[in-house]
Amino acid sequence: MTKLLFWAQPLSGAEEPPLLAMAGALAGAGFAVTLAWGGVGLPDIPGVAVAPLPPAVGDGAGLVCRPDTLEPVDNAWKKRRAAATLAVLAGQAPSVILLDRFPRGHRAFRFDLRPFLHIAARRDPAPLVASWLPPGMAAVDDPALEAELGGLVTLRLSGELGEVAGRIRRDAP
Repeated sequence: MTKLLFWAQPLSGAEEPPLLAMAGALAGAGFAVTLAWGGVGLPDIPGVAVAPLPPAVGDGAGLVCRPDTLEPVDNAWKKRRAAATLAVLAGQAPSVILLDRFPRGHRAFRFDLRPFLHIAARRDPAPLVASWLPPGMAAVDDPALEAELGGLVTLRLSGELGEVAGRIRRDAP
C-alpha cells in the first residue's frame, strides 16, 4: 500500500469539505493516508490517520490567524507550527506528499512548508511531491516562491477526486 502524507490547511469552514473528501477518496483508492491537518477540530475519516497541526484560520483579507483569538499568527506560533509539521514527517516514510494548494496558494505557509519540503527531498528515496488545487479555487503564480523551492514540488494537480487519485497512483514511486 502506497503511503501518502496529505498536508491540508482549510482557512474557513467552507474549505474543509473538499479537503476531507480528498483524504477519504485517497484512502478509498488504496493509499495509506496520513492527514496533517491545520484546521479547527479533528476530522474522523475512515481509513485516514489524522496528525493535528496548530490550527489556523483566515481573516478574509489574506492574514493567517489563530482561531482562538483571531489575531494574526506571530513568530512563536510559526515556530511551533513548523516544528509540528516536521514532526509529522519525521514519523512517516511517505512515497507521496500531497500539498493543499501550495505553492499555487497558501504562500503564507512557506515558513512551514519550505523546511518540510527540503527535508523530504533529502530522503532516499525522495517522495513524489504534488500540489492539489481543489475545483473552483484560483491558482496564484509566484515565480519568486517557485525559484525558492527549486523544483521541489514536482506534480501540479487540479480537478476532481477520482482524476487526482489516478494521477498520483500513476506517478507515485
